[in-house]
Amino acid sequence: MLSWAFNAKQDGSHPFPYIRRVYFRASDRTYLGASEFWGNWSAHLYPDMAVDDRGHVGMACSYGGGTGTSAYKPSGCYVLDDDIAPTQPWSNAFLPAGAGNPCLNTDGLRRWGDYNGIREWQPSGRLFLVTTFSLSANAGGCGSPASVNVYNIVFGRRRDSGGYNRFKVA
Repeated sequence: MLSWAFNAKQDGSHPFPYIRRVYFRASDRTYLGASEFWGNWSAHLYPDMAVDDRGHVGMACSYGGGTGTSAYKPSGCYVLDDDIAPTQPWSNAFLPAGAGNPCLNTDGLRRWGDYNGIREWQPSGRLFLVTTFSLSANAGGCGSPASVNVYNIVFGRRRDSGGYNRFKVA
């Protein structure tokens, strides 16, 4: 199976921008369907995906926005689509909300970019290493450096933690 994930804008069924995943059969590229990762409280954006040696999918992403007192400053999230959670809702974790607004671009829109990464964590091949971030202060103009908290997280299922514990640096 081949799969892609991308940002989709809000619509009548999604109050905020969200992540859409599409699936195709690898042998003949036949479209198999789609799924969505979205929330009714915040935008979910900037997906990056990786596959482990069992075919499980990990996804790094960002979230932020909202309305009124329920608005969240940009931060990171990660998702696990595996044999325990093969359909929605997938297992997920949202890092603490950031402390600053993204930069204000010349078009008047706030931007914080796609700076997420994920890969299969080696040497176990059954965990994922995600890199994401949150803003630790207002970013100001888009041409200046922003203050960020960078997160490097190894994640997966407890059943696979032996591979992590064996190779982690104390």
